[in-house]
Amino acid sequence: MLLETILDEVRHAEKAGTSEQQTDRYLLDLVSNQRG
Repeated sequence: MLLETILDEVRHAEKAGTSEQQTDRYLLDLVSNQRG
């Protein structure tokens, strides 16, 4: 479930040309929110 969300976000980031640093920050925030 969470993995699918991450994969979707990564694909979206690649299409949008988002830098890896921004993607990493977003994923870290996402994981933090999931834990909280």
